[in-house]
Amino acid sequence: DLPLPAFGYHHRSGEALSYTLGVPHSGIHWRPADRLSLSVNYGIPVTFNATVAYDVTSAVTAFTRFDNRLDAFTLNGARDHRRLFFQQRRIEAGVRVTPHDMVDMTVAGGYAFDQEFENGFDSRDLNGVADVSDEPFVRAAMKFRF
Repeated sequence: DLPLPAFGYHHRSGEALSYTLGVPHSGIHWRPADRLSLSVNYGIPVTFNATVAYDVTSAVTAFTRFDNRLDAFTLNGARDHRRLFFQQRRIEAGVRVTPHDMVDMTVAGGYAFDQEFENGFDSRDLNGVADVSDEPFVRAAMKFRF
């Protein structure tokens, strides 16, 4: 495989609106009110997410999010360069706490659905391997930036 070229045009219209139009990623971030924000992102071919967030305080944000993702994994020794794909859709709601500009912690719960493993050369021609049951989930995460 050859790496795909990428490009994007990013524009910021003040503090309320910014967007990126490009390949393979595009997105928009809109802040219609002081504490409310909406983010929508799309990645070719099928990755999509949308988040609505409300800043309770400067350090605490409540959010809800929808994700549609397709991840590909290389299988060593697979014939014809076939890959394993995992597709999943999730909806979740939670709270993100940012006690410092270099640290944020998230606790969320949600529901994962339409999950399946498939194999093939790329996302255009996939064969089912296994379905995964729809299930509720709890997620906890901590991020450090420096």
